[in-house]
Amino acid sequence: MQAIAAKHGADLSFIAGDVTAEIVRPYADAKSLAREWADESEAYVFAMIEERGRHLRFFTEPLRRLVASFGPTSAAH
Repeated sequence: MQAIAAKHGADLSFIAGDVTAEIVRPYADAKSLAREWADESEAYVFAMIEERGRHLRFFTEPLRRLVASFGPTSAAH
């Protein structure tokens, strides 16, 4: 575990036989903020599309069942 922590630039501290690793992440910059904003926006748009589809099915499903209940009828000659 110490090798993994060291590979990722963690600060290791040894206290009373225990090892604690602290990985300090860099502060957000404009590029990472823009990427996060774009990802969140994309997720929001797809969630709204899915939600609208659910509402649409809620209204159209009874109509589909009604049409299917009539079914194909064959005329007797």
